[in-house]
Amino acid sequence: MKSVFGARDNTYGSFTMQSGGNVMSFKLVNLRGKISCRTVASRYDYWACDKGDNLQTFLTNDSNAVILPHWPDITSYQLPGMRSDSPELIFNNLTVPLRVTPGQEFRVWYMEDLKDDSEFDNGGQTCMDIYALYV
Repeated sequence: MKSVFGARDNTYGSFTMQSGGNVMSFKLVNLRGKISCRTVASRYDYWACDKGDNLQTFLTNDSNAVILPHWPDITSYQLPGMRSDSPELIFNNLTVPLRVTPGQEFRVWYMEDLKDDSEFDNGGQTCMDIYALYV
C-alpha cells in the first residue's frame, strides 16, 4: 500500500486493508520526502521534527484514535533501533494481534498535525509504502 502524509492542515496519509485477519506489525518505508515542525532545512526528517531517537509519526484508525504506538497522550516516543532518519519505521510492539477487516481504513499522522498543535510553521510531506505482517 502506498500513502503520503504531511505535517499540517490535516494531511494524514490513509490506507485500507486489502485482507482481513490478525496483524502483528506495520512497517512504513520512506520512498521520498521529509517533514518538519519548523520550515528550516536542518529540521526536516522522515518520521519526526528533530534528528535523533524521538519519533512523532502515529498510526490511527479512521476516527483518529491512536493505534500505534500504545503510549497514551504523548508527543514523541522511541522504538528500539528506529531513528527519525531511519528509512523504515517498524511498529512491532503489538503484544496482542490487531484484528483488521478488508477495507478498514488506517491513517498515518505527524503528531502536531494530529493534535492540531503548533502546526503553523510545519512543512513537507513523506511518501511511503506500508506493509502489514499477518499472523
